[in-house]
Parts: sequence; C-alpha cells; structure tokens
Amino acid sequence: MQATGREETRGARSPDPSSQNPSPRSPRLGGWSPALEIVGLWTLAIVLPLFDLIGSEAPFLLHHRPDGLDLALTILALALGPPILLLLLESLAGRFLGSAARYRTHLAVLAALMAMLLLGVLRKLGDPMPAWLLPPVVGGLIWAAFRALDRWPVLTAACRLLSLALPITIGLLWTSPAARATRLAASDADSAPPSATRATPSGHLPPVVWVIFDELPLLSIVDADLSIDSEMFPNLAAFADQATWYRNATTIWSSTAESMVSMLTGTVAEAKTPPTRDSYPDNLLTWLAPTHQIRSLEMITSLAPPAVADLRRRPSRSARLGGLLSDTAIVAAHMLAPPMLAGALPPVDNRWGGFADQRVVRARADGLT
Repeated sequence: MQATGREETRGARSPDPSSQNPSPRSPRLGGWSPALEIVGLWTLAIVLPLFDLIGSEAPFLLHHRPDGLDLALTILALALGPPILLLLLESLAGRFLGSAARYRTHLAVLAALMAMLLLGVLRKLGDPMPAWLLPPVVGGLIWAAFRALDRWPVLTAACRLLSLALPITIGLLWTSPAARATRLAASDADSAPPSATRATPSGHLPPVVWVIFDELPLLSIVDADLSIDSEMFPNLAAFADQATWYRNATTIWSSTAESMVSMLTGTVAEAKTPPTRDSYPDNLLTWLAPTHQIRSLEMITSLAPPAVADLRRRPSRSARLGGLLSDTAIVAAHMLAPPMLAGALPPVDNRWGGFADQRVVRARADGLT
C-alpha cells in the first residue's frame, strides 16, 4: 500500500498556470489572426478618417512637397507602423508573462481600438458629453468591449474581415486628387532647372512682381483715417502714395489656397480642387511664361509651368519624411484627443506644416517674456 501511494504521488503533477487557457479561444492567437484583427480595427478607427482628411487637403501635401516614394513610405508607416508595434507588445507579454497574458493583452488592444472608434463616432455627432464624464465612459467602453470580445468570437472574426478595408483605403488616398497633384508638383520640381530658362525678349516688357501677404488684415496697417499708417509702416505708405490702391477689394474665399487661385486665374476657384497647374492651366504664371523669366515661390500651390525655377529649396528625403510624418501624427492626435486634452497639442488651424515647431517658438517666447 505504501509503494502504491508513493507511485501515485510521483505520478501526480501540479498544473502549470501558464498552460491553462484563459478562454477556449486563446489558442487562436497563433498565425495571422491577431495581426488581421488589429489592422482591421486600426484601419476603421484611425487610418480611414485620417487618410480621408489628408486626401481632401491638397495644400497640406503641397506644403511638404513629397514625391511618390515619400508618399508611399508615409502611407505604409501610418497604416502598418502602429499595428506592428502593438503586435510586438503582445509578443513580449506572451514571452515573459505567458500565453494567458498575451491573450488578455490582445483583447485589451482590440478593446481600446473599439473604444477609439466609438469615440470618433460620438465626436462626429458633436461630442455632447462633458469633460468629467469622458474618463469613466472610456473605461466603461474598454471594459465592455473586452468582455464582448472574450465572449463572442464573431466579433474578432468581424475585425479580421475589416482588414480588407486597408488596401482599399490606401488606394483611395493614392488616387485622390490631392495625392495626384502632389506627385505632379514633385515631378515638376525634379525637372525644373536651377535657374529660369526663359529670357526676357528685347521688347522691354515691364517686370511683374506679385507678392501675397497671408493673414494680414487691412485694419492692422491703417490709421484712424483708414490710410496706411506712415509711422508704423513708412515704406508701405510711401509705396501706396505712388501706386493704385484698391482699398475696398476683398477675396471671395476665406482660405488661402482658393483665394490665391482666384487671384491668379481671374476665376472663382472650386472648393477642394487642388491648386495646381493641372487643375488651372490658365493662370498668370502660365500666361507670362512665354515672355518673361519667371521665378516662383509657392508654399501651398503649384501653378507655375514645369520649366519655371522654383525658389523653394527642397529638403532632403529624410527631412521631408520626418516633417510629413510628424505633422500627420499631430493631425491624427487632434482627431483622437478629447477636447480636454486637445489644448495641449500644437495647433493645426493656422498653418499647413511645421506644427511641432510652434511649440518651440511658443516656449522661446514665454522664456523671453
């Protein structure tokens, strides 16, 4: 009897906690399923609204002047970079804490993405909830999504199906008018000579200088008599005394890109149409190109012919990619951040790029004051 007891003792093994499945579905974490589920929710919650916004704002892309390779790398980094990092986090959790921890981490990631998706829908509806209610609502959404994903496998199957939206979303951005206009502008910049190739003919045609001051209200430069303040702006006042000043002229658009197109074409610019030569082939720069030596400096438009010298110094590829990724990430943060946190982000409504630089300038100004 004693020998039998010892054999039974030796044959019994204590269960390994790491080998116990937290759910009947935990073995499914192998293969491509976790990646497809994360990519599906990431696409619907973040990539789709972000790419839709970028694809409708040609001045944003024209400001950064990316070529086709820059744009492709940026799209891939935004679409696949965060999901890869999240998968790496899950892998580390499984390696050091066991399969149960990896499974729970995966569900937590999916639940957080689902909460971000629902918050985006609420924001589209007007974000009616007060700031103090947001943390418990977010926590409740994540907890409810976690429990639902753990209980109903059909939800994760739907997430895998959503991954099919990623190539469609990428294709829509790549073929959008803004992206096509940007690639055309980059091609013009690559083919443009370092100096203008067209010489002024011997007919002694007058030179044309066109300077646009963006966001310079008239009331900021005039005095009480609505004349240019000669004490604050003596050179501008002297120039106005010798020039024809259309004091009551105004633009028909509040946005800079459409206003510039209207002034340079003499027509009413169409909303959301890329401000490029392909969209507006008849403009002041193309009209003067046959007879004048044109030097163009366009920050958010590309209306000049390809043979015109661009005075903008094009940065290196690494600088272009870094600037585009940084500015796009800040735009995405504004899309995701609740109103109570959006004020801490660099503003994106007063310029078309270099958003992070505004924080440095603000910090230096605060230090000076």
